[in-house]
Amino acid sequence: MNTVKVFGVNSWLLFSSLMLLPLFFSARLLSEEEKKSSSHSIGVSKWLLLSPISAPAPAFHDGKKGAFEAADHLELTLVPRHRLWPMSGEEVTWPDGAVSSWHEIEPSAEGLVQLDPGEAAGESSSFSVAYAAAFVEAGGFGKVKVTVSSSHLAKAWLAGEELLTKKKSDQGEREEKGGKGSEAAGEEDSKDEKMGEASGDVELHSGRHLLLVKLVRGEGGPKDWSFAATIESTELGKDELFTDLSPRRGMTVDDLLDMTAVSNVSLSPDGELVAVNLSEHSISREGMDRWLEVRRFSDGSVVRSYRGASPSGVSWAPTSHQFSFVTREDKKSTLWHADLKTGEVRALLSDVERLGSHAWAPDGKSIIYSMGEEPEKIKAGVKRMLDLPDRLGGFRNRSYLYQLSVASLARRRLTAGELTTNLGSIHPAGTKLLFVRSITGTKVRPFSKTELYELDLKTLVPELLKVSSWLGRVQYSPDGSQILALGGPSSFGDVGVAVPAGSIANDYDTQAYLISRGGEVEAISKAFHPSVQNAVWSRADGHIYLTAQVGSRVGLFRYVVEAKEYIPLSTGVDVVGQISVAPHAARMVFTGSSSNVPMTVHSLDLKPGSRSQLILEPGEEQFEHVEIGKVKDWSFNTSAGTRIQGRVHFPRGFDESKKYPCIVYYYGGTSPVGRSFGGRYPKNLWSENGYVVYVLQPSGATGYGQEFSARHVNNWGITVADEIIQGTRKFLSAHSFVDPDRVGCIGASYGGFMTMLLVTRTDLFAAAISHAGISSISSYWGEGFWGYAYSAVASAESYPWNRPDVYVDQSPLFAADKITTPLLLLHGTGDTNVPPGESEQMYTALRVLGRDVEYVRFEGENHWILDYEKRVIWMRTILAWFDRNLKKDNRSWDGLYGDSKEE
Repeated sequence: MNTVKVFGVNSWLLFSSLMLLPLFFSARLLSEEEKKSSSHSIGVSKWLLLSPISAPAPAFHDGKKGAFEAADHLELTLVPRHRLWPMSGEEVTWPDGAVSSWHEIEPSAEGLVQLDPGEAAGESSSFSVAYAAAFVEAGGFGKVKVTVSSSHLAKAWLAGEELLTKKKSDQGEREEKGGKGSEAAGEEDSKDEKMGEASGDVELHSGRHLLLVKLVRGEGGPKDWSFAATIESTELGKDELFTDLSPRRGMTVDDLLDMTAVSNVSLSPDGELVAVNLSEHSISREGMDRWLEVRRFSDGSVVRSYRGASPSGVSWAPTSHQFSFVTREDKKSTLWHADLKTGEVRALLSDVERLGSHAWAPDGKSIIYSMGEEPEKIKAGVKRMLDLPDRLGGFRNRSYLYQLSVASLARRRLTAGELTTNLGSIHPAGTKLLFVRSITGTKVRPFSKTELYELDLKTLVPELLKVSSWLGRVQYSPDGSQILALGGPSSFGDVGVAVPAGSIANDYDTQAYLISRGGEVEAISKAFHPSVQNAVWSRADGHIYLTAQVGSRVGLFRYVVEAKEYIPLSTGVDVVGQISVAPHAARMVFTGSSSNVPMTVHSLDLKPGSRSQLILEPGEEQFEHVEIGKVKDWSFNTSAGTRIQGRVHFPRGFDESKKYPCIVYYYGGTSPVGRSFGGRYPKNLWSENGYVVYVLQPSGATGYGQEFSARHVNNWGITVADEIIQGTRKFLSAHSFVDPDRVGCIGASYGGFMTMLLVTRTDLFAAAISHAGISSISSYWGEGFWGYAYSAVASAESYPWNRPDVYVDQSPLFAADKITTPLLLLHGTGDTNVPPGESEQMYTALRVLGRDVEYVRFEGENHWILDYEKRVIWMRTILAWFDRNLKKDNRSWDGLYGDSKEE
C-alpha cells in the first residue's frame, strides 16, 4: 500500500490526459527509440575476486528427494552481504578453516575473466564457488541494466538489490579463453558460441554501489569457466557512470539510518564499569535490534553482553557490580537484577504492565519504581475534554511510586492521588525522596505549574517545598542539605532572569538553581551565557558537572560550588550528549559527536588536568571508508550590529574554482542548529550530493545568553527573516564559488514556518522546502496539541484577540499571494504538534493562486518521519526537490513520483 502521497497536478489534467491518450502513446514510442539511440554501456575494468573454493556437495545430495544441485548453491549465503564492502587483501575464513582473500584481477580485452575451478574440477560430488565484486559510481539518479555472461551459474546484486540469476551451465565443451595471466584468445576463438547470460534492472541513486556476482561451477557444461559483465543505461550520462575498486565513498541515506546508535550510558558507583545501551535497525529493517554491553572504564573492553528482549533502563546498585535493567515484550515489562560477579540474573518484577523508571536506594536494599494506571474506557467515539492536554492521548493516565525489597521482593505503594507523581531524587541517607506533580488548567501563563515535594519514607508524609513553572530535573546535594534544580529563567520569579528591562525571558533557556533547606533559591547560572542541558552533583568530589549549549556546540563544565566558578572541560567532541558520574569515584563517561564524526563514548577522569579517552566507536566499521566534506565556521554582522554565527558544509572534493548550488538551513526558533552528526536534516548528506550547505543561527536561539534568546519572544520571524535574508546575501557575496541563481532554503517545524515566511518576503531563493511548517499562527496555537504551551513562551501574553499584528501579520498564509518561489510542503498526517492543516492551508492557497507548489503527505507519521521506508522516501524527496529546481535535474523527482511537473 502506498502511504506517501504527492499533490501537484490539477484534477482537470486527468480528463485532458485521457483525451490525448493516442498522442501520448505515439510520443512514448518515439521516446523509447530515442532512449535506445542514447543508450551506452560500460564494462568492468577491474574486479575484486574471492578465489574459487572447493565446496563439496552435502551428504545425501544425490537422493531422489531432497537432492542438492548446483542451482541450490546459488541460494546459499556463503558470504553475508549485510554491510559487505570488500577491499583487496581482505581475508575470508571459511567454516572448514580454509582462508581466501579478495584480490584484484583484470578482464581480457573482451571483458572476460577466466576462473580456475581448483581442486574440485571434475569431481561429480563437488562444486566450485567464487565471488567477484566491483564498485559502481552513479553521478545522478537513473535506471541501469546489468548483464552477466557466464559459462556456468551466476547470481548478481547491485546496491543491495538482487538483479539476476543464471541457473544452468552452458552446453558443450568450449575451449578456455584467456583473461589476464593466461594466453589470449585468437580472432577465431572470439567467434565461438556466445556464453549464456542473464540481465536485470535497478534504479541507482547518486553515490557508490557494490556490484556483487556469485559464480558456481558444478559437474557438466563447458570446461571453460569464465564470466563478464556490462552495465547499460539510458538515463545516466557517460560521465555519470563508471566502475573501479576504491572502497572510498561518500555518505548515503542508508549510512544515516542503519548506523549503530548509543541510547544510554551508565557508570558503576566505583567508576570501573560502564553499561552501554546500543541499537540498530535489523537486517530486515522491519524493527530495531537493541542490546546491552558492560565495558571497562579503563579501555572499553567488553565484560558482558546481554542480547534479546531489548534491555533498557540500566540502574546500578550502590555497592558491588550489580545492576538492574528492564525488558519489554507484548506491552509487559520485567525488572531484572544482574550480578556480574556470580553471573546470576533474576527477575524482581515479572510481566508488569505500564512499568516506568526505577532507581536504587542508597543502601542497596530496595528499589523505588513507578507504575502507571489507565482510567476506565470512555464511550466509543464520544469524549468530553477535561482540559487542554486532554486532547492528547494519555492525559488521563496516572503514574505512582512504589518501593520494592530486593531481598524478599515485598513491595509497598508510596504515592496516590489525582495527579501523577514523578521521582526526582533519593536522599543520600535513604530516608526521604523528592517527587514532582504537574498541575494543568491554571488560568495564567504558562497554564501549568509544577509542585516539588519531599516525602518521608518512614511516615509517607509529603512536604510541599516549591510551586514553580518550567521546572525540570531536581537532585539532592551529596549531604542532602540542598537541592540542585534546573528550570527556565522565570521558574522562581525573577531570581534567574537576566534580560533588559521591557524584555520577557525565553523560558526554554534552561538555568541551574540551588535551593536551600530553608527554601531560599540561588541562581547559579544567571551570569553564565551557555544554556544548561543537564547537571549532576558528584558525591565523590562535591562539584556539579553540567552539559551546556554554547552556541551550536554542547560543552562540558565543572561548577565549583564553594568558588562559584565554571570551568570548561576538554571533551574532543562538538556536542556532548549524555553524561554519567560515578557516585564513589571522581570519574565520568559521556557520549558525544561532531559535525563529521558519528556518536562515540568517552571516559574522563575528573582529576584536574585529565583528558578524555575514547572507549567505544560504534560506527567505526560502518564509516571506515566514508569520506565527508569539510565544515568551517562562517559568521556575519547584521545591519543592526548583531553577530550571527554559522557554518558551511562543503562537498567532498570541493573545488573553489567551480560554481556550486547552495542549500540554506535554519531553525529560527528557540534553539540553535546543533553540530551533532547526522540527524533528521543531515547537512553532510546534502553536501555529499554536490551542495554547499550554509547553516546560520538567527536571533532568539539559546546558548548565546539570555538577552539573545529573549529576542525569540513575540517576534515570530520579524527579526529572524531579515537576518536570514541578510546572511544569505552576505554569504553569497563572500563566496564566489556559490551560484547565486541556484540557492534553496529549508526548515522544519518553526523552521518550516520560517521557510513559508521567507518566500513571502524575498525571491532570493530558487527553491524552498517546509517540513511541518506553520502557515497560520492562530490555527497552530489553537489546534496543535501543545501549540498554546509553546506559545506561552514564543507569544508570551499575546493571543489572537489582542495581537493581530502577530497572529495575522506574521502568518505566511495571509501573504501567500506574494510567494513566487517553488515550494515543497512535507507533513505527516498524524502530526499532533503542528497539525497537517498548516500545510494543507498553504497548499490550497498556492494552488488557487496557480503557483509552483508540491505537497507530499506521509500517512500515519507524526511531527518526525520515523517509519524506515517512509523516512528513506522523505530524505530522498528533499534532495530530489532541490535537484529538480537547483540543478534542473528531474530524474530523482520523477523516479519517486512520476513526471508530475506541469508544463
